[in-house]
Amino acid sequence: MRTLDEANRDITIVRQLPNGHAKSAAARAEVDRIEAEGPLEAKAYALDVLVEAYYFSDEEEKAFVPFTQAVGWYDAHPEWFDEMDKSNLFWSFKWMVSGLRSYPNVPLAQLEATLADMEHRYAVAGYGMDAPYQMKWLLARHIGSPDTQALFDEWQRQARDEMSDCELCAPADRCEYLFESGRDDEGLRVLEGVFADPSVRQECFSEPASILAKAQFAYLRRGGPGDKASAISAHHRARSYLGGTSSFGMSARDANRVLERAHALAEARGLCVEFLACTHNPQAAIRLLEDNRSFLVHATPPKSRLDFLTHVGAALHVMVDESGLGDETVALREPPVSTLRELWVWLQPEAEALAAQFDQRNGTTHQTDLLHHAWQATLFAEPLDLHIAIESKATETPVSVSTDATPETPAPDDPRSLLKQADNEFAAGRPSAAINTYLRAADLFTSDGRLSDGGFALAEAGRGALMLDDLDTATQCLTRASKLLIVTDTPPQFAAPVQIVLAECLFRNRQEAEASALLDDTANALEEAMAAKPSGSEAPDITKRRENDLRWARTRVDEMRAENLFRNDEPGAAALAQHAGESYGQLGMVEQAAGAFQLAGQAWQGIDDEQAVWCLQSAVEGYQIAIRRPQKQQAANQLVVLLQRLGRTDEATAVATDI
Repeated sequence: MRTLDEANRDITIVRQLPNGHAKSAAARAEVDRIEAEGPLEAKAYALDVLVEAYYFSDEEEKAFVPFTQAVGWYDAHPEWFDEMDKSNLFWSFKWMVSGLRSYPNVPLAQLEATLADMEHRYAVAGYGMDAPYQMKWLLARHIGSPDTQALFDEWQRQARDEMSDCELCAPADRCEYLFESGRDDEGLRVLEGVFADPSVRQECFSEPASILAKAQFAYLRRGGPGDKASAISAHHRARSYLGGTSSFGMSARDANRVLERAHALAEARGLCVEFLACTHNPQAAIRLLEDNRSFLVHATPPKSRLDFLTHVGAALHVMVDESGLGDETVALREPPVSTLRELWVWLQPEAEALAAQFDQRNGTTHQTDLLHHAWQATLFAEPLDLHIAIESKATETPVSVSTDATPETPAPDDPRSLLKQADNEFAAGRPSAAINTYLRAADLFTSDGRLSDGGFALAEAGRGALMLDDLDTATQCLTRASKLLIVTDTPPQFAAPVQIVLAECLFRNRQEAEASALLDDTANALEEAMAAKPSGSEAPDITKRRENDLRWARTRVDEMRAENLFRNDEPGAAALAQHAGESYGQLGMVEQAAGAFQLAGQAWQGIDDEQAVWCLQSAVEGYQIAIRRPQKQQAANQLVVLLQRLGRTDEATAVATDI
């Protein structure tokens, strides 16, 4: 039998895994092992980790069973709960009330009983009433209770303690309610105060995306000096936090965050779609909807799906009923529709049925009322230009509207310091400022005759604009960058990545022919370079490095084609992605091979499930070798779900417990 320290160590390893089905299965296995073998002193910790794993995956509803077991275990053996176990248990009361109200099949009486038990237990344990009163207010707000405002005021009077939400999340709840109550100015003052306070954390699981998605509307409704720019900045920051449009070149930290939240933040995503539609940016709204199309049918919990449908419905009302764009095409997997009008017809009864389920549980009409109110959205009077503000001559076409304020910059004759500053601005969640900093560096490089350096700086700006879905700015930057690299005879293995990102930009803009032609030209240039004989004076190791670089770039072309085919549900994606994975593997690029195999594993599903299993297994193994735990976890999650669907539950459990 394991010692207590050994068991706690193993549970901690599971707790540190990224969220998803594999983590949940591994946590469940730890609970089962402790119940079968001991030590029972570790059971509290194991149950807490299982509750956490379920809550932060797409299986929130399952969390109530181990939570109930943990409460019973605490009542029976409080001596086996150390301070961390106790804190975890009492913190999870908040998850039970907030999470389970998102399932209409959970009776209101059960929610109220859990909340009453929470309040009683907090009082007995010596905790303050901040968290219980917050939960009471949130439940009343969800139901539409007449005492919602009174409960909000009572919550505001409570002193914060160790059970309070963090100093980013709690103000975000306050801001949302102030916005809902028509007190935009007050809510924005709270929001701006939080962001201006360096002592307050600037990131939590759902923040700042959730509050920024609400704030973008509040700024436009207020309409004061600078509010348009603030609305644009809020939109860009929210989109950046949610993951943007392209993961190529994303920092490891940002990529990990996006992976962890891939199934979450449905309301923020829907609000951004609505914002684009209401600000006269319908094509951008359609692209963002397509990027998040899985939320139409598969978002969990049900309240998150209702939130997504609510705001997408508002966007569809604006685009179809007000703007006459019903015949615009939209690329979806589910439901089987092809135009905005067809999607709007499908969506309305889906959302109304969900709202009715919540109202039946709650004994009110509040969710249906909120739904229909949201669907009265209208276009803002003036179109909003969401392009990144560019004052640089580098793109040849300046674009309007200011966004992020730029901090103090290095001396203007130091472009390499500007590159470092831009990297820091991206890391700090200020993408618009970073893009302009890259462009200032590009200007300085090019004015100094360093055209290739200027081209690469422009390419970084273009990649950033693409991540924010500013396709015009991205195309301008990347096109100019590509030209500079060509005129400077930049070797094709170094110029190709820029052209590939430009092709991605063109694909997103539905310029399929132009993107395909660009990839063809890039592939041909790379193949010609690969076929050329090296000069006799070139050292063998230099030759080998150059050949590998060319093969990498050529493989990246295939991977980009596969990504586009998969995004559009077109045949050939699976085989091409698998071929890319094998090519990366031959180059010894294990992490890149794992990514391509993961794409192939997704694409093979429903076509050749056995091949899908093999590719996902290869992805898991590759990420393991490359020590990329979040990516490994995501691939393992996909493999677990596939194996469970195929009825291979033992294999699924083995994958989960081997992470």
